[in-house]
Amino acid sequence: MHWVAKRSGMHIDALHSNLVKNRELVVTEDPELHLIWHKKTIWIKPLPLWLLDTEFWKKHLPKTGVTNEKGSVGCARLDATGFIRSYTRLIRYESDFLLAQEKNMISKDRISFADFQRLTMPFRDKGDDEVSQRYHYGQIRLSRLNWAIRLFQPSSRRYHGILGRIYYQQLYWDTSAFVQASIAPFVFIFGTLSVTLSAMQVALAVEANTQNEWDGFSWTSWVFSIAVLVVVTILVVVLALIAVTVLLAQLRWGRRHSKLGTTKAMA
Repeated sequence: MHWVAKRSGMHIDALHSNLVKNRELVVTEDPELHLIWHKKTIWIKPLPLWLLDTEFWKKHLPKTGVTNEKGSVGCARLDATGFIRSYTRLIRYESDFLLAQEKNMISKDRISFADFQRLTMPFRDKGDDEVSQRYHYGQIRLSRLNWAIRLFQPSSRRYHGILGRIYYQQLYWDTSAFVQASIAPFVFIFGTLSVTLSAMQVALAVEANTQNEWDGFSWTSWVFSIAVLVVVTILVVVLALIAVTVLLAQLRWGRRHSKLGTTKAMA
């Protein structure tokens, strides 16, 4: 997981910070999309006020006795704790609180900012050992999740169909949008090959026509075609090196933060 996200529950932008980064706040009822972002969109699950009710916690989310289908004790409580902890990062100022109400993330006119601060205060300093593993990480980029799904094919995606084995969350709901998003790399490859083949044809034509009266122009064309081949080759190599370097840097950074998070949790 550290390959696709920073191992830190603190790595969550406040709502106003997302607007500064020109991201649209989109409400979703799917918990799997909470804090997932893609380009100019971030998905956030609304906070039901009953999760801030101490009586609800005592009755439905006790510290012991909560089990799921796999028999894990306290799983629901860990999820709920992590979820509320994420909201303490999302809503840090009153402007964030007003944004949350405007986007229907929190019910309007039923709770004040002061009450929200008071009720969520106990969750702010919760450690990773008190939340589920999902909330050991903050915001997660969807493009990285999609590639993780394609490369590792986790068993949890086994029953999500063909597209579920390609996307964590499908983004294209019609063929034209999918084609438009997928055509860019093919256009780049086609353009690169076209320039390369054209340069090779010029070089071969000049080499074959040794009796050309325009020797100067022929020599210039030959040199230029070779230069184009060299430049295209260098550009392709540089782009490949940049992609590999960035990927390795991200993996190294993620592994380092994962080790740091594990060390802190053990401490």
